[in-house]
Amino acid sequence: MKRRQKAYCYQRVSHQESADTRLGLESQRRMIEEWCEANNCEIAGWFCDAPISGNTPVKKRPGFCELLDEVTEGSIVILAKLDRLARSVYIHAKAEEMLQVRGATLVSASGEGTSLEAQTPASLMLRRQMQVFSEFEREVIADRTRKALRELKERGIQLGQPPLGYKLQAGKWVQDDDKWATRTRLLDLVAEHGRQWTKVAKILNREGHTTKRGKSFSANTILQFYKSEHQQAERGEFAGY
Repeated sequence: MKRRQKAYCYQRVSHQESADTRLGLESQRRMIEEWCEANNCEIAGWFCDAPISGNTPVKKRPGFCELLDEVTEGSIVILAKLDRLARSVYIHAKAEEMLQVRGATLVSASGEGTSLEAQTPASLMLRRQMQVFSEFEREVIADRTRKALRELKERGIQLGQPPLGYKLQAGKWVQDDDKWATRTRLLDLVAEHGRQWTKVAKILNREGHTTKRGKSFSANTILQFYKSEHQQAERGEFAGY
């Protein structure tokens, strides 16, 4: 009896895709399981990166790195779709090269020019076309997002979470009276003590001040506040100092 081929299953979703049921982890899992059953493959393990962008280098993906450690010679790595591996032609090629070095074959449950059979020039061309289209789609989405954000900014709508001392009201940051005194005191302490974040945090806590979430201040909290203030000032959102 022919031994069943081992299949290492990889899933990925980005922040934007996590709410899309067509691309969600459950949908990917179902497609992979159905493919493995139809092709008499034994599932050797599941590996997931979520939420992680398709443009993230594979070496910075914990799930994929774990898969590389586990995959064996002659096994397959199965995806629901090729764009689950990457939406960049370069990153996709690097990831596939890493798998080939380990003797593994990359297969898409959606086909897309992949199969358990020997690769042909035609199938390779189809795969490359799918990768190029995936990268193009990513750039189109990014361009639409940039335009939408620019239009919102032109309309005076402020984006993101308002910093300490502000709250969101009708699409704009307005003064939060409950936290304005804490903001003012924090800025005064930073001006007086410089980058002594721990000292500033201790003084604020001793005086009874709390963060936006009602928690005690830490050195890291003060540092993140300091960085955020300067970034927002550089973007012209407000003059914090």
